[in-house]
Amino acid sequence: GGDSVAVPQPRGLREVLGTNLEPFLRGFQEDSFRVDVEEFVANHASAFAVVCPDGSHPLAWTHYHTEYCALFDNQLDAILEDLDVERAELLEWLLALRGTAEGLEAGTELPGTGGLMCENFNDFLGALTASEDYQHFVWVMFRAAADWYRREYELQAAAPLPDLVLEVAVVHAEPAGPPTQDIQVTVPEGVGPGELLMVEFLGNAYQFVIPDGCHPGSAFVATVVVEAAQLPPLPT
Repeated sequence: GGDSVAVPQPRGLREVLGTNLEPFLRGFQEDSFRVDVEEFVANHASAFAVVCPDGSHPLAWTHYHTEYCALFDNQLDAILEDLDVERAELLEWLLALRGTAEGLEAGTELPGTGGLMCENFNDFLGALTASEDYQHFVWVMFRAAADWYRREYELQAAAPLPDLVLEVAVVHAEPAGPPTQDIQVTVPEGVGPGELLMVEFLGNAYQFVIPDGCHPGSAFVATVVVEAAQLPPLPT
């Protein structure tokens, strides 16, 4: 299959093809592992379709990220076992390579790697540890939640209309726009009717004017377009 956004390692795989470092990333592309990660993402995506006041995130998201990292950590253990390499050996080797790379020109081949260019070593390290990047993990979950909303929206749009209203519906048909979702926004302490309130949903920031009659602790409904925020860059 194609690259999975849930398994970010393909980002560095191209640079290490044919080198001694390729096997360490190649193992993350095994079908069984990709399925496990994608199932984890699908099972927990709904927990990320919540309104976040002032950009704060629920504590549960940190716990899910820990579980996500554990999937990758266990897979790395399996890769190392297949390669008959101890984790301490790998870390020692990578530290030595990083030290060597820092002292060489970018276009120089990194000794001991079988052909990796110094300029690509950080890409390899970033790919190997990409699952640890919390912001990227959250984006993966936002995208999965947005995809779920989009599928539901398309299913509803494709549902057959009753015979009695079919003719009227055709006459008044409007072009289908992007899927929308009603979200419930709770008014926090310190603000009131007529004031601006900033919230996040699926990684996108929105500003709403608090309606009349809505005071701290009460809630109002707002409609937003369902779309995951742009993919943040992975660390280098």
